[in-house]
Amino acid sequence: MNKEQVIEANKLIAEFMGGKPYRVMVKSIGMMDAYQWGENGYTIDELQYHSNWNMLMPVVIKIFQLKNIEGLYKQLNQLTEAYMLMDLKYIHKAVIQFIQWYNQTNQP
Repeated sequence: MNKEQVIEANKLIAEFMGGKPYRVMVKSIGMMDAYQWGENGYTIDELQYHSNWNMLMPVVIKIFQLKNIEGLYKQLNQLTEAYMLMDLKYIHKAVIQFIQWYNQTNQP
């Protein structure tokens, strides 16, 4: 994945995790996209789902706790395989694919 793809994937994950997008002023950069959960906020550069186990694992846990969604178990296969390999990049990719499926399946 190139940098833009990583940023878009991390935004997708942040929104899945309940992050609310907003804009923040960063002194050396100017306005920047960010996400907020309660009192905590992260700029786009601080969203490190692609490279930080501590950020990615709560996402995996949330996915595995989902229930009563048609087709869910079929979609979990790839994520389960990635998790068993303990490969961060593979898990990140599987999480992205799952969230894309989840968002399409759960449209109002």
